[in-house]
Amino acid sequence: MKAVTYYLSILNLLDGVITHIGLSYSFIEEANPFMRMVYDMHPFLFLTIKLVLSLALILFISYDRILQKPWFKIGISAAALLYTGVFFLHMSWVAVKLPAIIF
Repeated sequence: MKAVTYYLSILNLLDGVITHIGLSYSFIEEANPFMRMVYDMHPFLFLTIKLVLSLALILFISYDRILQKPWFKIGISAAALLYTGVFFLHMSWVAVKLPAIIF
């Protein structure tokens, strides 16, 4: 479970960067109302919250008791699976549109 938790933490950070790129070039819209509000306040705040959430996940790793709980294993695995799909969706949108801006 440690590897899955690290993976989800890193994925969250990468998704934050990709989402920021997508939002700043208007390639995508943030579907999460809370994160959309945060991004509208300031993109740096959005990225800071993503960083804090990732660090909180890493903090869970030091608590072996939590990692062994069935609810945590199911939750973190489901989150990793779903977030992987969201990340690749964001990546595909940015990868298709960004070259048109750069070149």
